[in-house]
Amino acid sequence: MSGVRWFPVFVVAWAVVAASLAFCDDYESGWDGEGIYPVLSKEIRMARERVEILVGWPGDGRYESRNECHGWARVDAEFVLVNDTDYPVRTLVSFPGTGYERDFGRSVDGCPVGVETYTTKDGTEIAYTSSLEFAARQVRTVRVSYVGAFDAQGGTLCGSWRYVLKTGALWKGKIGEIVVVAHFPKDMPPWGYGPFDARALKLSPKGYKVSGQSVTWLLKNVEPTEDVSIEFDHVLSRKASRPLKYASREEAPRLQLQLALAHRAFREREEALRALKDLRRVCPNSDEAAKVNYYMAGIYSHHWVSGGRLVCDQLGGARARRHYEQALGEPLTSEERTDCLSQLFALYTLDAKDPKRVRQVFAALKDNLPSEPDDRRTLVGLVALASPQLGMELLDAIGLESDAEKARVLLSMAMRFSGGRSREQAVAVLSALIGRYPTHAEDAHYWLARCHRWRWAQDGKLKCEGADPANAVKHYEEALKQPLSAWTRRDCLAQLFALYTLDAKNATRAEEVLTKLEKNPPSRGEGQEELAALLAAVSPRAGARFLAAVAALPLGPAPRAVEEAVLRHP
Repeated sequence: MSGVRWFPVFVVAWAVVAASLAFCDDYESGWDGEGIYPVLSKEIRMARERVEILVGWPGDGRYESRNECHGWARVDAEFVLVNDTDYPVRTLVSFPGTGYERDFGRSVDGCPVGVETYTTKDGTEIAYTSSLEFAARQVRTVRVSYVGAFDAQGGTLCGSWRYVLKTGALWKGKIGEIVVVAHFPKDMPPWGYGPFDARALKLSPKGYKVSGQSVTWLLKNVEPTEDVSIEFDHVLSRKASRPLKYASREEAPRLQLQLALAHRAFREREEALRALKDLRRVCPNSDEAAKVNYYMAGIYSHHWVSGGRLVCDQLGGARARRHYEQALGEPLTSEERTDCLSQLFALYTLDAKDPKRVRQVFAALKDNLPSEPDDRRTLVGLVALASPQLGMELLDAIGLESDAEKARVLLSMAMRFSGGRSREQAVAVLSALIGRYPTHAEDAHYWLARCHRWRWAQDGKLKCEGADPANAVKHYEEALKQPLSAWTRRDCLAQLFALYTLDAKNATRAEEVLTKLEKNPPSRGEGQEELAALLAAVSPRAGARFLAAVAALPLGPAPRAVEEAVLRHP
């Protein structure tokens, strides 16, 4: 992950706390708008506390993915309370929460009791309270159960669960025994693979015991000074994953491959390569082992199209080619085989520069085209960025029905390439479009001109891209002969004004172009200020003339637009 990372805390359980009633039949509690704070109890003692937490309890059936189950828990808690006095006592039992609890219930000596809910002013914390009466020397058992959830289900890779013990010190004396047992699903915590392993967790306090999928804390005769904490994160989970050692023979290959791909996704390349090699060594006859070369090749090098550019994440091109070549001789799905060939095409074209092998791979690629039209267009884009000529050839093979549809694909591809600064490829694609489908290339001359020379104003300065003004003039003039949109036509004229003024030094043609713009200026919201700023950056006089024409429109410039545009370009 990049950027800012979010690490929410998932509160799964809280302690039951109490406010004592001294010698009367009423009780006291504090409320300050944030939560209930109990008064220290001098009469009631907690003899025993036992809590069971079922993380991702079985049979719930609400998870969309296996990782989500670690964000839910069923909590069952039992508290044995003793009145050590020779007189009756009435007390308030309060359970602090966050509002994400579901199915909250409380019973006393096996009988359900009513629960009142108090909420803070900002709604972030609540308290579940019940009144409880003790006869002299009476022992009572309070049970609490609920489902705890967190508010970012499935949306984080790190988190913690906490069971609060410290509030137990508010009872009289020491607690005779505290037992907290957390039962986990058979899977590792989020982003881990294989059976549950407590080493994937940060557990406190120390002294816990692990048995299978359960972790147990046992404390005797204590006044708690710290809480039970269970923390996990995706890095620790992956490090603790050992599916080849602990998983069943049937599940181990699949889980090991998932572990390797998870390492790859987090750019832990050495760990990913090691996991794949171990998979092939331990389970050589598995279906997953048959694809180790394919996945190893993707770690060493992988190309994809992003923002009109051919992006490459390359660790070693030669190793990638070797593994992709070996993968072609192994059982792959049609999608994997197409990806393998497309990656080899990019590697042999851009890295190894082997024209003979490029042609061989390209021929195989045409025989293994994706079934989905969008995937075919994506493939054409990747091939065209590596080789515009072969990209055009592949376009003819992907099964588009009409010339108009092919022209649209080419234009869309060229626009992406232009925006991604892959100008040479964009020029090649646009030139091919004009040569092949001239009757469907209305915007091709405009975009080709932009590749050769395009200017805009920014922060009072004139900026430009492209370095071939002569070809830009030719294609802008040709574009004006086509049926363009009003915005595109005005941009053509503005670009020509800049070219004739600053590059070609043709004052007569510059004046003709400016006159056309003055006769057909844009209304507000149609690029008035941007166009005025460009003209003013080229020539303050021209900018002022254009703004005067705009001001005469029913929807003229916004307040101060004329003044600001001209002042930015003195």
